[in-house]
Amino acid sequence: MEVVENSAVIPPYLKGLLTRGRSRNSAVWMATQRPVNVHPLCISQCKHLFIFDMNLDQDRKKVADVTGVADFLNRPGWHNFWYWFQGMQSAIKGRLEG
Repeated sequence: MEVVENSAVIPPYLKGLLTRGRSRNSAVWMATQRPVNVHPLCISQCKHLFIFDMNLDQDRKKVADVTGVADFLNRPGWHNFWYWFQGMQSAIKGRLEG
């Protein structure tokens, strides 16, 4: 909501960064609590995903549908997270320690 007022419409500057930014050595870091409200282009252009527990099934389903990774349908659990790099067939479960 700080960058995009309407999740259905991506402003041209953000679309350009997402689709062509790497050619100019630019990176975009994004964070959200509700992936269901994020435009699919934003998720599909991600090279790395860190997915923590998402309470709602529709949020988990959105990420799984866009990436094609079924692991995201399941919650990783308390202090755990899923890590995925573009091209991986499945996610890796990590754990926060400290």
